[in-house]
Amino acid sequence: MKANPQIRAEELAELLPRVIGRIDPEQKPFVERRPSQWYPKESDTVRWSVTYSYPQHTGIGGNRIVIESYVVEGGKPRLAGRAGRELDGVSLRAERVFHPKSGLYVLIHGVVMWASGHSIAGRAAVYEIDATGVRMV
Repeated sequence: MKANPQIRAEELAELLPRVIGRIDPEQKPFVERRPSQWYPKESDTVRWSVTYSYPQHTGIGGNRIVIESYVVEGGKPRLAGRAGRELDGVSLRAERVFHPKSGLYVLIHGVVMWASGHSIAGRAAVYEIDATGVRMV
């Protein structure tokens, strides 16, 4: 974001595994930008939602889920907040939730990793991502 403020969300999602280096290759990062594309003479605040998982250790509860909020103001990005620990150990599936408010809302859901049997536990949470941080709603 700092090196290329005009980067598209899809491009950042492709670069993220190389930048962080520990992202689970089976679970693609989820990246959203508001406004959705860069405009010449863009002067408003730009908000980013970046969601990914990486293997913390092998075994039950091994994956760490990370949901980050970034804000770019005056061309300078800053981390506004981070959450997701409450979903550690869950396989990452992320989807944008459309909401009448102007914020970014992301549904994170998945099954508990290393689970087996006829009744596999799952978990889900919706997060609001804005310029002040990340909150589970």
